[in-house]
Amino acid sequence: LAELAQKTLLLSKLDACQIVPDRETYDLSEQLRHCIILLMPQIDDRKIKTEIDLPMMKFCGNKELIEQIWINLLNNAVKFTPERGIIAISGMAHADWLEVRISDSGMGMDAETIRHIFDRYYQSTSGSSVTGNGIGLFIVHRIAELSGGSIEASGEPGSGSTFTVRLPV
Repeated sequence: LAELAQKTLLLSKLDACQIVPDRETYDLSEQLRHCIILLMPQIDDRKIKTEIDLPMMKFCGNKELIEQIWINLLNNAVKFTPERGIIAISGMAHADWLEVRISDSGMGMDAETIRHIFDRYYQSTSGSSVTGNGIGLFIVHRIAELSGGSIEASGEPGSGSTFTVRLPV
């Protein structure tokens, strides 16, 4: 309930927001590493292997909001990755944007789920025993959008999922 209340409060703030306040320049790859460390107890409990390939990526944005993207995507990756599975986190700096990919070896998604995955309150009916409230990925999408970036989801049933976040330099 506390998590739902926190996400609902953040959602209402993001709905009212038109620009991202409090921008600062920082190393996005270091922020991602910090988020991975925060989730290490869950990762270790499930014996999930992490593959990390993150070059230094300087970014100017709201550090707290962007951290919400990583925590949410990594948390989902952990939830949907089976025991002894793999989560891969990679980054790439392009001339005009930074790209981060978070992939898991979980159950994947069908085309219908991919089409609606960023809709507010959407929950897949694919038979997964993992549940949520359908707010997290909507929040991730809204933060990426407010930051001038984008997020895409890809995957196939039985082949894991990949979320690709692009943020402007």
